[in-house]
Amino acid sequence: LQWDPNNRAVKITREGVRLDFGGIGKGLAVDAASETMRGLGVERHVLNFAGNLRAAEPPQDRQGWPVEIESIKNLDRERNHLYRFRIANVSMATSGDQFQNFPDWKSQTRDERSSHILDPKDAGGLKGKQLVSILAKEASDADAAATAACVQLR
Repeated sequence: LQWDPNNRAVKITREGVRLDFGGIGKGLAVDAASETMRGLGVERHVLNFAGNLRAAEPPQDRQGWPVEIESIKNLDRERNHLYRFRIANVSMATSGDQFQNFPDWKSQTRDERSSHILDPKDAGGLKGKQLVSILAKEASDADAAATAACVQLR
């Protein structure tokens, strides 16, 4: 990558390289939607875009918005909650392969599945079950950190 600070632009110099903003795109959308809500005077809200959420002020009679983090064990059985807690004025993102896993170019069979999160070392999906939740002020920060943590934990 070549950075052009005058034009605030990046040039990709290697053929076949792509930038994928999926690791922060939903977080950015949640942040923008929350700011729009606040701009409209709606201070009490929670937004959840497929695992990326931002909790603003909670309802008047509550300490925060309820959140549950599920265990990745026993997925075929009844839901198993690891943590139940309340949040307010914070964002949370969860990344992992609990719901998004597919056969990829490394799979030997259609039943062999990998995460939708790619390993930067070989561009294949991460192996092994994992689920990472991150709290941060901005949803985009939580989103990027949760995905990065999955890669780091591999």
